[in-house]
Amino acid sequence: MGRGPPPAHPGGPVIETCFRECVEATMRERDDEVLREMRGRGWLRPLDVGGADGSHHSRTLARLVKRGQIERRQRGALGSSRPSYVYRLVTPAAP
Repeated sequence: MGRGPPPAHPGGPVIETCFRECVEATMRERDDEVLREMRGRGWLRPLDVGGADGSHHSRTLARLVKRGQIERRQRGALGSSRPSYVYRLVTPAAP
């Protein structure tokens, strides 16, 4: 039994579009902020780029990894129940 589509926003499609654009703009600002913090610094933890409990930094870093702008590697004990990662900017290959 499917759940069906989510209910429409009571403000209609205009409000939904404005909300989506606002969220995307906020995400771009966060991406830019984190990328600026990472410039020239090597491997970093979310804490090193301004992260704290409940902040957006881990989510932002994961999004940047998915887009190929940064890379990550696991740190600490392998096989732990909650892995932690360090991140660095992807350096473009030399031509």
